[in-house]
Amino acid sequence: MYFNTLVEQLVKNPSRDCPPGNDPSKREQTYDGMIGDLLRQVGEIAKKEGAGDEEKLGKVLARELEVHVKRLGETIEKDEKELEREEKEQKKHITSDDLHEGFENKVRALL
Repeated sequence: MYFNTLVEQLVKNPSRDCPPGNDPSKREQTYDGMIGDLLRQVGEIAKKEGAGDEEKLGKVLARELEVHVKRLGETIEKDEKELEREEKEQKKHITSDDLHEGFENKVRALL
């Protein structure tokens, strides 16, 4: 089954690509490691619920993956809104970087 082969590949031979700040030498911190763990969890649920019935197994896999895709979408949406709020809040305050950039622009305009 393709699903099992994919999970096996992600667990045994994950890419070292990872989010900034994560340690690529730790499998659980790489993108492939995280996806592999998630797919393994989904596979275990599907085996319990669809044991012995290929069609039911496929439906359970699809259902569980949809749940995780929906959760991920909600998390991304929440994080984007939080980032937008944070950026708006930062624009309300003058920082030393803003002063430095403003000074440089003023000096260049005079030259």
